[in-house]
Amino acid sequence: MQQKCIQFHTLKSFPQTLEIFEKEKLEIIFRSQNTHIDFADLTIEEQISWIETREKKYMQRCDKFLKKHSGKFENLFESLTDLRKQTKELVKLYRSNPLSYKTSEKYEQFSEERKKLVEKYDYNALYDLLVHHFHDGLSVYCSCIIAKKGNNVVRYLSFKKDPIVTIMGSKASGLKSSLESKF
Repeated sequence: MQQKCIQFHTLKSFPQTLEIFEKEKLEIIFRSQNTHIDFADLTIEEQISWIETREKKYMQRCDKFLKKHSGKFENLFESLTDLRKQTKELVKLYRSNPLSYKTSEKYEQFSEERKKLVEKYDYNALYDLLVHHFHDGLSVYCSCIIAKKGNNVVRYLSFKKDPIVTIMGSKASGLKSSLESKF
């Protein structure tokens, strides 16, 4: 028998889907409203769903950040390098003489520089950009239900939007038409 992998999108929430699976007598193997799955372990359709959700939620902020700071990244990295140097100097001063005037003065200088950087750059957008585009071993955060009926495995994933149901097995088509009518 040939294995099939078919999918459909739904608007049903995690609890609604769990209820449907239980009513349809699927054996629940795993369920979690908060889990991490390797991006590489998702099907193509699940990857697309996750990417589209991330695009809407995070990447608009990244696009604004890139547009606003286009051509100004050298200054950002110079500023971050300077702040790192100040941090190291401050740590040395704290270790050698934590209560001295020089240490207090250095702390004030460090705080002012840090405050200027925070006001100048949206670090959340920069973080999103780095984590979601330049990170190996990408981990996807989602709600997940894995169930089984006969030789078929059914997986529900929700990335807070665009939930998707994936059915794998030799009788996936029949199970899809049965389940999809409930969704």
